[in-house]
Amino acid sequence: MTDLSSLEFLIHEATINIRRNVLMVAASVCNVALSLIVLGGFVLVVANLQRQAQGLVQQGTITVDLEDSADENALQKQIFSDRRVLRAPFRSKEENLRATCRKYNLPYAELSNAMDNPLPDCFLVSVERPEDIRDVAESLKKLPGVQEVRYGAQVMEKLLVITGVIKKTGLALSILLVFASLAIVHSTIRLTIHARRREIRIMQLVGATNNFIRLPFLLEGVFCGFFGGLIASLVLLLCYTYASAYVDTHLQFLDLVQGPELLAMFGFGVVLSGVLFGIAGSTISLQRYLQTV
Repeated sequence: MTDLSSLEFLIHEATINIRRNVLMVAASVCNVALSLIVLGGFVLVVANLQRQAQGLVQQGTITVDLEDSADENALQKQIFSDRRVLRAPFRSKEENLRATCRKYNLPYAELSNAMDNPLPDCFLVSVERPEDIRDVAESLKKLPGVQEVRYGAQVMEKLLVITGVIKKTGLALSILLVFASLAIVHSTIRLTIHARRREIRIMQLVGATNNFIRLPFLLEGVFCGFFGGLIASLVLLLCYTYASAYVDTHLQFLDLVQGPELLAMFGFGVVLSGVLFGIAGSTISLQRYLQTV
């Protein structure tokens, strides 16, 4: 047979085998789907936890209080000479007092008339990477005309630690879940292949090569993985879309990972993971049955 006719024959055989073993194939598809729903749901939760922690860190700014004699224009140029600095808006004494009154719900007009403004001019410095906030703050202290530098060191460092823990823990647990999901898929596909072990032996006895025997099972694994991944992708995206709508309506302070392109890539990744799980499960399960007679 030509390569094309061989491929058609193998696809035909895989289709017949799927029809003959509908219940086992359905069980494999369901197991793949459930495994990927757990794995994908965990990935979404970790991604959003990390986004919340990272967002809190990025909101942190460095307040640079100036001396009365400071040259604000020259100082701003020096601040921006550090490439790690993202923004550095200037805030005058009056703006500083207004912001303080708004924050603590104090009467601005009465305070401004009752006493001289004790607050200094300042710059509100934001950095490109949250990890650089400490080093940037230390360098700003050395600039001429700077009276004090404040950035909530203890809170910021704790947030950075939390972000790092979430990232590392999420990665480690994701790897464990991948292996657990693969083990479940492997066990399910192995049961399907075990039920057809005599068929495999007969094919070996009539001279079929291991690759010729393997390919229909791999195609079945791809079938189970694809549809299992498709089901998991649809369930996850529907649930996540509903959760995002609920958060946007009732919990606006939370910033979830969103965007059609990002979710489309996530859905594609879930389907691709299902296909890979199916191929890996079939390949591993077939090894013990492909011994030479």
